[in-house]
Amino acid sequence: MSGGMWAWAAISAALVIAYISGVRADGMTGGKLIKTAVIWVMIITGCYFLVSWLTGMS
Repeated sequence: MSGGMWAWAAISAALVIAYISGVRADGMTGGKLIKTAVIWVMIITGCYFLVSWLTGMS
């Protein structure tokens, strides 16, 4: 993996962890928490591929 991909992975992981910590503090648990985390991962992954495609960076 290239340095850019590692950076995206690190940022994505930090965002997902921060978001999950926040919603858990609000009382969300179980399947809804997992579904929300999966949606966030899909959004971030989609953004990565979109930026890669638009900029030509890999």
